[in-house]
Amino acid sequence: MSIPGVRQGWFIALGISSIIGMAITLFPDLFTSIFTNEATLIEEGRLPGRIIGLFQVVIGTDYAVTVAPGGMGDTALPLKASLVAMWLIRLPVWATYSSGIWT
Repeated sequence: MSIPGVRQGWFIALGISSIIGMAITLFPDLFTSIFTNEATLIEEGRLPGRIIGLFQVVIGTDYAVTVAPGGMGDTALPLKASLVAMWLIRLPVWATYSSGIWT
């Protein structure tokens, strides 16, 4: 496995997902309006859109860390990265903030 190649891919994924996440966080109405033109839905989608935008960095880097080594035959690193991303980051944040946002 080429560690510099994985590292380079991780940095590229981090950069792209940061740019996309920043755009979604700063302009959630623009992205929501792609799917609907109803003003109430666009307004209601503002907070979830911002939250999704913030998590794009985590999701993008998780994807890069799990897919690249898996394609090179290393399955231990993707398993560990998925476990950390899901159980130590996403699930606690969801449990902390889900009571008021998604219900």
